[in-house]
Order: sequence, then structure tokens, then C-alpha cells
Amino acid sequence: MKIISWNVRGLGNDPTFREAKKILQSYRPQILFLCETKLKPKQMQKRCFDLGYENCFEVGRNGLGGGLAMMWDKDVIVEVKSYSKHHIDTVVHTENGSYWLATLSSLPWLCFGDFNEILMPFEKLGGNDRDVKMMFEFKEAMRECDLVDLGWKGQHFTWSNQRYGPHLIEERLYCFLCNRSWGNFFQETAAETLVTWTLDHNPILMNVEEKRRGIRDNAIQTFHKAAKESLAQLKLWSRNELGDRKKQVDMLIEELKIIKKNHLQYVNGARIKSIEKQIDVILTEEEIYWKQRSRADWLKEGDRNTKFFHAKASVGKKKNKIWGILEDEDKWTEEAEDVERIFCDYFANLFTSTHPTQAQVEAALQGIPIKITEEMNEILDQPFSEDEISAVLFHMCPTKALGPDGLPAAFFQKHWKSVGKRVLTTCMHILNDGEVFSNLLLQAESQQLIHGLKFSKDLSITHLLFADNSLIFTKATTEDCTNLKAIFDRYAAASGQIFNFEKSSMFFSGNTSAGQKETIKNIFQLHVVSRHEKYLGLPSMVERKKINFFNDIKLRVLSKISNWNSKLFSSRGKEVLIKAVAQAVPAYAMSIFKLPLGLCADIQQAIAGFWWGSKRDQRHIHWVRWKRMCSTKGEGVMGFKDLSCFNQALVAKQSWRILQFPNSLLAKVLQARYYKHSDFLKAKLGYKPSFIWRSILWGRQVMHRGLRWRIGDGESVQIYNTNWIPRPVTFKVLSQPTLLDGASVSCLINEEHK
Repeated sequence: MKIISWNVRGLGNDPTFREAKKILQSYRPQILFLCETKLKPKQMQKRCFDLGYENCFEVGRNGLGGGLAMMWDKDVIVEVKSYSKHHIDTVVHTENGSYWLATLSSLPWLCFGDFNEILMPFEKLGGNDRDVKMMFEFKEAMRECDLVDLGWKGQHFTWSNQRYGPHLIEERLYCFLCNRSWGNFFQETAAETLVTWTLDHNPILMNVEEKRRGIRDNAIQTFHKAAKESLAQLKLWSRNELGDRKKQVDMLIEELKIIKKNHLQYVNGARIKSIEKQIDVILTEEEIYWKQRSRADWLKEGDRNTKFFHAKASVGKKKNKIWGILEDEDKWTEEAEDVERIFCDYFANLFTSTHPTQAQVEAALQGIPIKITEEMNEILDQPFSEDEISAVLFHMCPTKALGPDGLPAAFFQKHWKSVGKRVLTTCMHILNDGEVFSNLLLQAESQQLIHGLKFSKDLSITHLLFADNSLIFTKATTEDCTNLKAIFDRYAAASGQIFNFEKSSMFFSGNTSAGQKETIKNIFQLHVVSRHEKYLGLPSMVERKKINFFNDIKLRVLSKISNWNSKLFSSRGKEVLIKAVAQAVPAYAMSIFKLPLGLCADIQQAIAGFWWGSKRDQRHIHWVRWKRMCSTKGEGVMGFKDLSCFNQALVAKQSWRILQFPNSLLAKVLQARYYKHSDFLKAKLGYKPSFIWRSILWGRQVMHRGLRWRIGDGESVQIYNTNWIPRPVTFKVLSQPTLLDGASVSCLINEEHK
């Protein structure tokens, strides 16, 4: 059964009606739901007949706007239960029963329409950031209704302002939601976003397929097909060795009750201890099993909250499932064999050498100075050793990164004595039988073929490299960009490494003309972005409304806490979750930026509510101020982190690195920009400072409170105005001055008796 949901923005419009008719002819949905029809009931009945449906339930427009309509064909039985100007509540009957479409029920429930809200920040592109509070409340409503998003395939966004270019805004406002019962009877397929050419809203299509009775989805279907017989043996072994854990625990507990009820503790003491130990072992095995499935690394074995692990594993399965893939020429493919073939072909092509000639290699290496010494080269030329391979394997997380055979690292770690020799033989064969790009850019800059970011006479930056990512800087001129493209081609020809232009983009400064942008775009054949949203998980540019750039951090923390609120954790469990997860989520951003105080306060408020058991509709008394809860455990409290203080301490580490490594690239850039004629400790805020520099100076305040001089000859250290006394808190001379105000410590040193 196919269902289409669509905001038509007025079905009385002839172009809209023609588009709707064409889409319905192409996909032929059995059920069609429309919102914002802007039609009266009689008008909607006529449109229903024109679209080819025999049945229609309409909610008339409100003034000149609004209006809902549910249409279905003759092969479907639909019963309308209730309605309003915002919803239509129906029951759809099938041959094997019925399922709800839009109401709270214990039956399978499918909820869809234009929610006019997004779930995550990445579901909006361009424009101002979405209000985190609204996103969080939408997710809270879904959680309270026990609904989950079925996801999407094909085009991501369902609405566009159609202002193509730097002012384009797109959002995912439609989705299909389902409850837990849905997955027991129907396939949990993703919704497909369809293409429109008239409206700014795109329809979404859901293909509802009933599960065949007696066939149960298996989390390792792919592995099952490849090794059916082996898997059958494993299942047989698991059933014989482990059996039904719940049944075993129930039987042991019942036996324990009988022994204690009959007062046989003195006679059967050994049996009681044996039963208690067996129960604990079974529960531990059960917890570890679900922990491995859920991959919740941050929670150690100890809490018997297996329900939490069940839910996390199920959600992880839905989130990680690959529904399909978009081939070349925008062809959508869902067949597992085709998806596997496309992945293999793509990476085989990506890592296939272009077989460069010796002349191409020499052209790429020409002019590169020798930086590798003979000793270094000997070390680099040594073949990989078995010890290195073994060390890498045993440093891997045991339950992550499954191999093509479906086996995690834990299998090889536990059975290394049996399989190690063959694994080492294979790896040694692959590894032992298989900075040019950076130097090419530096060489081009020295020849003035390209011009990077200029910070001073001796400091300019043309590129930053991290793993397989590259940030390239050059002037927005035809000459520079043509030379840069030639470097790309020369490097690709010599190394065989192909640049991924599909995942690359360009950003121009504000003073670049539209014509020059178009010319440069044609040189590289890259798409232009108005700003790079993030790099390595952090915003690359921070504007005046700073809180908008860190809202996703707040949303991640609130989402986790929202999920925990329905779980029954002990005080120790709550403490672990707060310290290991909630307060750790923002740590990465806190180590670079000064997060807005309001953001920290909102996160701490949510954490405090979780600790004291508060919910959105149920507030509990907070018996101790949160500031007091952030004191150390030595003072008799919990030792939670004050996020603002924690933030300042982390940023202070960046200040310390600048002080310790003045020749680092970061230190050189900041010095050229903010303190050319001073040192870091005396540097001022400066003119139009960046947000990073403001954050670093904020962290420097912590250093100023704890730094003191170590005395050498004492010439550079003033007696009364600098920190040099090894006395905590002040580090300064507290007595009344008896020497000149600018006197140095060297005046106090007797060269003959020191």
C-alpha cells in the first residue's frame, strides 16, 4: 500500500492541480493526505473525483487558509474516528487486521504530515538557525507518544524557499513516524521525498508492506546468507549452552525462595551460595551481551539496566541501516546486492592508481627539498613487523568495526592463539607488498604562482592538512586558481590519488564579485557555499549570535537526558551518566571556544532536573543548589562540573600551549595579528578580535592567577609587581615596599654568596 502526504498550498490553483495529477499518475498511492488545501468541502469533493479517488474526507478551510483532506481508493477501507482543523484520525483496515494512522493506540500507529518543525539542526540548510527549544519540544512530544522517525531516502529536504544561490533555505518538515508496535507487523521502510516543479513543498511517499507471518527479521541477515550452515551451528550451540536466560533466572530464584521459605539455610548453605552466584553470572552475561549490541562504551558493567541496552540497540539498528544509495545519474537503488556492488565499485575506482609515468612523478617532485635523512629513510623502509600488527589489533575496541566476515575484533583478540598466524600472514602480505602535495603548494607559493593568507612579511598560509581533508587558501584571481588547478592535476597524475570534487566546495570572501566567482567556479567545477558550517565538528565561522552556532551541542545533551528520564536509574547510575556523558558531550567545543553562559546554564538546568527526577510536566524539589553540587567529593557532595568553570579551564590549556610552544603555527598567526610588539601574557584584545582570540584571553585569566616566575639572575623580574614568591594565592611580596617601585629581584641576590 502506498501513501502520499503533501502540503499543496492551495489545490484550487490550476498549476498545482496539474502537478498533483501527474505525480499521482506516476506513483498511484492508495491513500492521499493533503494539508492546506484552501478549499471548501464541496470544492474538495470535486477535486477528489478529478484526481481519481472514490472516497474523500475533508476538513474545510479556515478563512482563506488551512484545510485538510484524506482520500482513498475503493480497495481500501478507512474509518474516520475524529478530526479537527489540525488532524484527521483514521483506522485503515487490511485483510489481516487494522492499524491506526493518526491517533494514540496500543495498535500499530503511523503518524505523518507537515509538522513544520525539524528534529536536528542538519535538517535545515541556510538561513537562521532553528530554535533549539522548539526542536527539543518536538522530540519530547515524540518520546512521550513513543514515536520514532522512519527516516528518508532520496532527497533530504521537503521544503525550499526556491531562492537558488547563497540565499537558499531548505528544511525537512515532513516525516513518517511510527510507534513500537508498528515494527511487529509492518516493514520499517523509509519515506521517499518526491520531486516537484511548481510548489515549494515536496510530497513524501511511504510504501507500507506487511511482514510475512512466521518470518522474523534477523540483525545479521547478510551474514546469514553468506554462512547459513555456520550460523545454524552457532545458534544451536547458543541454545544448548546458554538456553533461555530469563527462564534459568526464574527457576533459580524460585528454588532459592523454596529453600529460604523452608528454613533450610543451615543445611543447604553451599547450595544457596551456588544459586546466588549462578544468578549473578547469568545477569552479568545478559548485560554484557546487550552492551555489546548497543555499543554503550561509556557505561561499565554493574547496573542491571538491560532494558536500557535493549532500547539503545534497537534504535542503533534503525539509525545505522542503509536503506539504499543514489547511483550516478540520480538513480535510486535499494537491492542489497546492487548497493554492495556500488560501494565496491566506488572505492575500487577511488583507490585505483592512474599508473603515472616517470616523467609525471619527476615533475611533481621537482624542486622539493630533501627533508628525510638516511637514518629516517632506513626506518621508514623497514617492512611491517608482526608485533606492530598485533599491537594495533589489541588496541581496537573489541565490539566495533566488524570485518567483512561479520566478526568483531573481540573474536580475534580472544582466539589469537588459534587464528593469529593466518591473520599475520595475510596482513604482512598486504602491507609489505603496497608530503608531496604540501610541497607542491609551498613551491608554487615561493614562485608566486599562488598567494595564500598573508599574516606578516614572513608568515603566510596556503593550506592546512588533516588526515585526508585539505583546506586550501589562495587569491580569488583567474591566474591563481588556474595554477592551483594545475597543481591538483599534477599531483593526481603522479600519485594516483584522485581529488573528490563531489565532496569539496568553495567559499569566497565578501568582496569577490559575482562574475569572478562564476569564472573560478568553472575552473574547479565545484559548488559554492555561503559559509562552511562545520569542520571537524566545530563551527568554522562564528558570527554575532554565538549561541546559534552551539545549539546542536545543547540539543544533543537535552536529547540524551530526555531519553534517560524514562529509565529507572539508581543514584550511582545517574552520577555515571551525568559525568561520563552529559557533561562530556560539550567538552570538545569547550576546549576551543568560550560557550555562551546562557547555553551552559540551560545544560546545567537540564542535568539538575535529571538528577532530582524532574520532567517537563512534573517538577521535583532541588534540595541542594547546583553550585554546591559542583563542589568536590572531599567536601561531601557529588563533584559535578561547573560547566562555565570547566570551559574556562579547558580554554586555558590552549593559552598554555601558546605560551609553551611559541613557534607553533597557531602562536605565530595570533602573534602576527594581535601582539606583534609584545608577548602573549601582555597581549590586548585588539581591533575587531575573533571569537577564538576572545576565548583564549578568557582562558588566560586562569593562567594569570597561577603563573609565577622561576628566578635565574632576577634581571627581568620586578620585586613588587610580578609573581615570583613561592607562596600560593598571591605569589607576590606582601610587606611594605622599602626599595624602588621598579627594582628587580637581582637587587636581592648577592653574587658572592648565592
